[in-house]
Amino acid sequence: MPSAEEIIVTNQLRWTGHLMCMSDNRLPKVVFLGHSHEEDNDCYGYWDNFQPDWSKGNCVAMKKDDGLYAVDNCDRSYPFICQKEACIESFPCNNGKCVPLSFVDDGQNDCGDNSDERNNNQKCNYYYNTAVGEFTADTEKVNDNVNCIITIEASIGSRIILEFNLSKTNMENDYLEIWSGGSGASDHSIIGRPIHSESNQFYSINNFVFVKFYTTKTVTEERFSFNWTSVVVGSKTVQATDSSQELKFPEGPMLFANLELTWKIEAPKGSIIALTLTELVLSNCAVNYLAIWYGNVSAINLTSSTENQVFISDTNEVYIYLYNGNVAVKGGFTLSYQEDNIDSELRSPKILFCIWNMTDTLVETIRK
Repeated sequence: MPSAEEIIVTNQLRWTGHLMCMSDNRLPKVVFLGHSHEEDNDCYGYWDNFQPDWSKGNCVAMKKDDGLYAVDNCDRSYPFICQKEACIESFPCNNGKCVPLSFVDDGQNDCGDNSDERNNNQKCNYYYNTAVGEFTADTEKVNDNVNCIITIEASIGSRIILEFNLSKTNMENDYLEIWSGGSGASDHSIIGRPIHSESNQFYSINNFVFVKFYTTKTVTEERFSFNWTSVVVGSKTVQATDSSQELKFPEGPMLFANLELTWKIEAPKGSIIALTLTELVLSNCAVNYLAIWYGNVSAINLTSSTENQVFISDTNEVYIYLYNGNVAVKGGFTLSYQEDNIDSELRSPKILFCIWNMTDTLVETIRK
């Protein structure tokens, strides 16, 4: 029987989900996100608490007990790819458990994380699995002295943008918070309190958002409303040609929280790549940076805003890595890239020796 690594190579599979870029002949042994070039199949998951902890290694494995992902040592070999048990003709809880379908929205927390009650309207729980939508907290949907949770799930790889419209009525007795970062009620963190915020827009950490509302005041009119849109955020590979092309991220003004994205720019073998970083905006009040790699060699880490910088690679592959910490901030970049060909003697972007021949009025060559 062929080994897992032989199967990966035969089927043109590549392991991803680890921090380091690794060559094709050095395959990590465990997987967080797997992609097949032939069948276009993807596998995703959710981080465990306090993950990713890159001090433990550079690869990611699913934990068997709860189906969450954690960083592990790349040299540790597993005889399987996925440990998570499938829920056959039953409901999959966010924590990995399976419960009978008849238990869903029955008023009991059978999963243990309340994910089986996320659309129990009688309990003031609402669940939406749409890319765009709106919600109005009126007398038909919310009640006084009841904890309401509105769960919004977008497609995996997306982030959700919420825009709130608060009622003009007095909301001093209202409790309204937005949470994100996990897939259930117990594994996420707060990202905003609209009543006390100067902004009416909020950005999710992952593809889940939980809006929690509670009031002690009798609901006789609309309390608040909000709408949402989702944006697909994912790493991708682009091809460099002899014509200049633009790469811009994000389309809007804000960098999402907990953002780690990589763009791979490829040119034909024997070519190099010319980059022009037109604009880079990074916030001083957050941990964020843009890194450029030539193949598997780090070229530069940019930690502050800049503009109009030119980079010439020494390989036909360039990686653009963008990181932003746990706060959504204004920022982003715009760059252009193009396939280039330079004499092999000038292919070092780090140490470049240039020779000019200048001729004076007496036609004597001066070498400098």
